[in-house]
Amino acid sequence: MGIVPAHTSTGPWHEHTNGELRDALRHRAGPGWHLLADADEFHQYPGPLRQVILRAEETGHRVVGGLMLDRVTASGRLSGWQPEGGLDLAYPLGGHLTHRLLQADPRKIVLARHDVTVASGNHRSPGHRPDPDRLCAVHHFKWREGVRQDIERRAAHSADGTWQTTSPARLAEARRLLAHLGKHGGAIDTSDPRFAFRRVSLARLPANWLAEARGIVTAWRPYAYSGED
Repeated sequence: MGIVPAHTSTGPWHEHTNGELRDALRHRAGPGWHLLADADEFHQYPGPLRQVILRAEETGHRVVGGLMLDRVTASGRLSGWQPEGGLDLAYPLGGHLTHRLLQADPRKIVLARHDVTVASGNHRSPGHRPDPDRLCAVHHFKWREGVRQDIERRAAHSADGTWQTTSPARLAEARRLLAHLGKHGGAIDTSDPRFAFRRVSLARLPANWLAEARGIVTAWRPYAYSGED
């Protein structure tokens, strides 16, 4: 696509590494609105991007929020895909795996003014709340071929300290996913009603998305870790 990295980093994947790289890119981008998207995310806004930004400015919001919509195969298998078929065909189901299984933060800051601080993972912005009635769907295409090996490596290196972490969350979330895969033959259980998997598309927001997303985002609280975790 003619896109080349502006910056690269090698070595251990410490919890703070991604944030440092992101902030270096934000500094390089300069004043204005910054769109923050991970490589495995596609953002689906509740209107044209310019309109979303104008609405935020008119209502005094300095960030725009989103909610993860985890995309998986129809069978729940962690399989690859063919570009000619498209992502919607390969991963037709969308649900709340990150929120309901991993017990991780499903919120995202998808747009932020240049002088607004964004926390690790782009999950929140200290001192700023996005409009809960204008939340973007963040289609999360993480659950594909190779991710299990990535998660196993994350768990091992987080446990032995090779990759530095600031909380027990990263290791605990990895272990929850691996335990689920082990229980279901290496697949995600798409029939589990907790995850609310249904057919979705990158072409349009899911039915009732704004009300659904608002309910999750406004009620979400961090998982309370104890010594047993």
